[in-house]
Amino acid sequence: MDRKKFLSQLRAQMPVQSTQTHSHAPRTQRALSVDECLDMFVSRATAALTHVHICESDDEVGSLIENIIDGASYVNTGCHQFAHILTNLNGHSEQVLTEDKNVTFGISEARIGVALTGTCVLDASQHRGGTLLPPRHIILLNAADIVPDLYSAYGIVGQSLRAKRTSVFAFHTGPSRSADIEQTMALGVHGPGDVHVIVVA
Repeated sequence: MDRKKFLSQLRAQMPVQSTQTHSHAPRTQRALSVDECLDMFVSRATAALTHVHICESDDEVGSLIENIIDGASYVNTGCHQFAHILTNLNGHSEQVLTEDKNVTFGISEARIGVALTGTCVLDASQHRGGTLLPPRHIILLNAADIVPDLYSAYGIVGQSLRAKRTSVFAFHTGPSRSADIEQTMALGVHGPGDVHVIVVA
């Protein structure tokens, strides 16, 4: 068939676009408070099989991390905002190289939390191997960095990409899951099977 004829037939089948302009504003009908965002994030993240913990001080965060790790090996994937907490960890936990296949935990910090989906957004400053290879993952998140929805998150991501502050963002929602084999859901196939998010309020 002639290319021009084919394209004309294709265009004839396409729906007519409306001349009405559509707003690209976030779908959230009203602004959510920090507490409302936090409550929604906890609810949605828990539904996605994430263990969510809320702490109100650095000491509380450090003690919780030590209790979760319980002497296992861990890797700091490049935390900046919470680096002072990780350097003061006590106990028998040991920071190891990302390439060590025997490491149990990866510890990361989220740039953004998304309330509507319970998602944590990590940027390229995190060592990807440490966020994906260890079977267990701890993510630190500041409550003030939780936004209502993905539209808000994409706005922040877009600003960072345009400013070239980072080149890659990864969206993490709960443990890794796959149903490739016999349509049976399995956790931890392509990433951590156990995820803890510590929200610093």
